[in-house]
Amino acid sequence: MYISPKERVAMSSDVLHSYRLQVQDLAQGKKNFRIPNRQRSHAEVLIEQIFQSAEETVRLFCGALDEKFYSRPSIQDAVSRFLNKPNTKLYVLTEDPVTLDHPVVSRLTHISPERVQIRCLNKVGQANASHFAVFDRIGFRYEFAHTENGDVEAVANFNEPVTAEKLIQIFDDMFVSSMSVSGS
Repeated sequence: MYISPKERVAMSSDVLHSYRLQVQDLAQGKKNFRIPNRQRSHAEVLIEQIFQSAEETVRLFCGALDEKFYSRPSIQDAVSRFLNKPNTKLYVLTEDPVTLDHPVVSRLTHISPERVQIRCLNKVGQANASHFAVFDRIGFRYEFAHTENGDVEAVANFNEPVTAEKLIQIFDDMFVSSMSVSGS
């Protein structure tokens, strides 16, 4: 059976919409359920929902703040709304060096300079760790494999405090020994 490219896009869109609704339901209900992340589009849905769900703190450990990913309107909007809530903090730790003129760094520090701290991992003595995001000591998204086509295998949970606390400890240990982001 032949499926046209247009039909494939529509099917893909329906599947992503269903995934988004499932993630929203799990996040809003604070259900303890691990959600698989097998595609870049899943990562976008999960990161967006993490920022929408967070009330106090988001810790993000990533490669180099991939501009194509973190500049997506849905993520930008969720981050802005999070940072506009009272008393929120965003801590970002990058594995690769970034500078103050990096588009995502510039945008984040412009939105709320007093609520955003961005640092770069100091490679000396640092263990290789998987990328992850954790929010409010309760939920997380954790990457465990990168595929050849650029997708990421990850898992998320919006109510798993034990794992969230472990990830916070890992993040905070790396953050303390990291370097502040500097100019270009």
